[in-house]
Amino acid sequence: MHHGLLGENALVIKQAIYDHTEQLLSGENIREMQVNGFICLEVINIVLAASDLGKAYLLPEPEVRRLIKPGVAEDSANGKYSYFGIVSCLFYMKHHQKYSILRDEVVSDIKHQLANLKDAETNTEKALLFLDMLACPYLDLQFREKLLSRLYKDTGLQPPTQADMNAYLKASGEHYWFIKWDKVDLLNTLQKRALRGAY
Repeated sequence: MHHGLLGENALVIKQAIYDHTEQLLSGENIREMQVNGFICLEVINIVLAASDLGKAYLLPEPEVRRLIKPGVAEDSANGKYSYFGIVSCLFYMKHHQKYSILRDEVVSDIKHQLANLKDAETNTEKALLFLDMLACPYLDLQFREKLLSRLYKDTGLQPPTQADMNAYLKASGEHYWFIKWDKVDLLNTLQKRALRGAY
């Protein structure tokens, strides 16, 4: 969201959007849903859109953690964070240093959930998380290399050369699997998942 598009009132408009976003997050209904272990995708879409306001308008780390973490019981059997929690968190944090502690926590959870990839062919949730993490531009290349190597090790396949692995990871970063890392729309993603589940 660039100043040029908003004109001379850019800072006022950005501050108003930020203030309304904070007001929304502090609402009674949102807190009640979080206590009950639900993640509100409509709210997350608003927060992700607001992340484009710029570095000065980023939410504090505890607020991001509070928003992302509630969906755990609903969506993840093996980790602290749900699939939507992980992708939302990574998209919002990007490479911003202020989220280093939360980023480490999320990366640790990804490692835990993808520690064994023997069932990646039959476990849809694990396969989607694995593929989206390979393409995620906000994760270190070395981390993604380890994920890819683990897949070959766990499935007993002949691993590729380092050059082929690097070429694949570079190509995967230019495309997407399930999550469009340059423009996340979780409501649209949820609808696709629901449709796939109907077949």
